[in-house]
Amino acid sequence: MSIGVRRRAILYPEVFGVRGRASGSSSAGNQRLVDAAGGPDACLGIHEDILQRMVDHAVREISGAKYAGVTTAGFPAQLDTVVMTHPYAAVVDAIQQYRHQGPFLSAAWKRDVLRVNDLESDDRWPAYRRDVLRSTPIRSLLSFRLFTTAKSVGALMVYANEPNAFDRHAEQIGYVVATHTALAVGGGQPRDLVRHVLDNWDKVAQAEAFLMERFQIGRAEAFQMLKRLSLSSNADLVGLSQRVIDKARQL
Repeated sequence: MSIGVRRRAILYPEVFGVRGRASGSSSAGNQRLVDAAGGPDACLGIHEDILQRMVDHAVREISGAKYAGVTTAGFPAQLDTVVMTHPYAAVVDAIQQYRHQGPFLSAAWKRDVLRVNDLESDDRWPAYRRDVLRSTPIRSLLSFRLFTTAKSVGALMVYANEPNAFDRHAEQIGYVVATHTALAVGGGQPRDLVRHVLDNWDKVAQAEAFLMERFQIGRAEAFQMLKRLSLSSNADLVGLSQRVIDKARQL
């Protein structure tokens, strides 16, 4: 049993007990949700401490965000909540696993970004929708695909308690955070470099802000510009960001 599944098995009874509104309102129904979340770990070898910092950062940086988590799935879909900022992220994943429907299962294999504005009025996944509304205060969400292989997929999931909590700007910020998360999951950058970027996030953010103002672009475009400059000049992303900041101070 994976770390994420063991964590969920401990958390679900407490979460559903606090809400008192689990689907079916019975301990047996709650246990079925827990059991349905089982399966092999789809993300062995991931540095969970890095990913935990990523989801914490997502909640701080994305306007309207209340909770976040990294969800992975194997093929056939066996969901695992690798890290989370609150047990609700694991509850939502368990509901998707149990009901065989939901935004992660629908979008993670096919789309880079998915936004649900209001679960109250969204009818794409009726059973999932009903259970989430009964069991959590979540009303809107964002999903950012992190990676896709022949046998697995991962996504950064961000949740809010209010409907229509996320706009285009939130998507742009989330895209940047998801890019960093993808690096940690196993992209082209070494994990020690990912830690370096995280430890110096303020420098990257300041450089992005300068580029956004100078070129009238969004945060996602500014980050992509920094990344392209970093690759083309073979320069460290943080070091390049510092150079951009120094240049901005001279103007």
